[in-house]
Amino acid sequence: IYTLLGDVYNVQGQMILANQNYQIAFTILQKIFAENKDNIEHSLQFATCYKYAQSLASIGEADKGRIVANIMQSSIVDFENEVEVNYFRTMRMWIDPYCVNNNLQTMESFIQWAKSTFENKVKSDEIYQHKDKNKFDNFDKNTLKIGFVSADLNDHVVSIFLKKLLFSLNNIQNKNITNNDYKLEFYAYHNSTIEDEVSRQLKSHMKQWRNIVNLSDKNAAELIYNDNINILFDLSGHTAGNRLQMFLYQPAPIQCTWFGWITSSAIPTMNYILLDNISIPNKQSEKQYCEKIFYMPEVWDVFTPPNTAPEINELPALQNGYITFGSFHNVNKVSPATLDLWALVLNNIPQAKFIYIRPQLKDFLLVQKLVSEFKKRNVQNINERIKFISNTRRDEYLLNHHKVDIILDTFPICGVTTTCESLYMGVPTITLLGELAFSRFSASFLN
Repeated sequence: IYTLLGDVYNVQGQMILANQNYQIAFTILQKIFAENKDNIEHSLQFATCYKYAQSLASIGEADKGRIVANIMQSSIVDFENEVEVNYFRTMRMWIDPYCVNNNLQTMESFIQWAKSTFENKVKSDEIYQHKDKNKFDNFDKNTLKIGFVSADLNDHVVSIFLKKLLFSLNNIQNKNITNNDYKLEFYAYHNSTIEDEVSRQLKSHMKQWRNIVNLSDKNAAELIYNDNINILFDLSGHTAGNRLQMFLYQPAPIQCTWFGWITSSAIPTMNYILLDNISIPNKQSEKQYCEKIFYMPEVWDVFTPPNTAPEINELPALQNGYITFGSFHNVNKVSPATLDLWALVLNNIPQAKFIYIRPQLKDFLLVQKLVSEFKKRNVQNINERIKFISNTRRDEYLLNHHKVDIILDTFPICGVTTTCESLYMGVPTITLLGELAFSRFSASFLN
């Protein structure tokens, strides 16, 4: 009941109340488990634990969320006979950057665990017995078929990056700019019932658009296999609606994961991930992924500018006489380290102001919590210097960039879409590079 109440408050954007109910549910389940670990559905415990850890991150307490996640991770040995069943249900919590210790050693050890789990637990399953891998050698050499699997081929940030890519590739092909003897064909495998204007725009670039939401993993893999796809992209990672288990069937000879998720898929049949030498600066950094790194020549992703963006304005500081710092980042990226850095800037520039703009800030309790965090860090005159704005309309969101001189990035998980949008609106971002890729994406775009 408390987990469901947490879900309701979460949907309503009341993050503090959601967190309180998840905490009660987690405490109850932990007590039951301690008394009789056989008297609980383990998947329920995993789900509640993950929601609680995520809700802690969503109110700026990711460090506490990692402690909760570690409790769950340490008890995985109790489910040795259920790893095959629970693996994907718990995977996201294990690899989610909001729920793990953000260092290369932790990520590397997890990747090793993931590989050994597959090798030891499900290697003999039919999921690995491909129907006819020799078929891959007999593909049409004149056509390169590229498939995209995602639950977000609609009005979603994934499409913000995909649209420009498809438009550019089709434009190059139509103008015959390259000397390639083959043509490109794009196939979409949409795992959602939601289709909108953005979906229709994407469809115009596709040879085929197939909905797989009602197909099993095996049947979806069979469909893709029969389409003779050469390169298959996962654009969801471990986000909602993903079909990662389907990739275990290896329906395409080359399988890649890309911009739908910011860490490894931890799927041994995923061949590549596309990044660059800013996000992955050395060989040691490659160990945070089970996939082989395919290095893009300049930047790891392509941003699609909004059609209705307002014009870039004059620097606000010229009129105001002071610098206005700002952030448009998701609240779950606002870690204690981020608040420390923001407060340090404000304390060293006493005349500066700060604007935080995010839909979740309609939650009064969340705003009050953030205010208290700034007070703990000795920021003075908070009511006059810090402004919280909640808006949901995209045009308002973009227009609010006119109020900001400089974006302060989050850490250790930096901006991605927000960094691109701010740059497009003429507002620079100051970022801090970390050890892992998800601390370096902003730097990649800025570079």
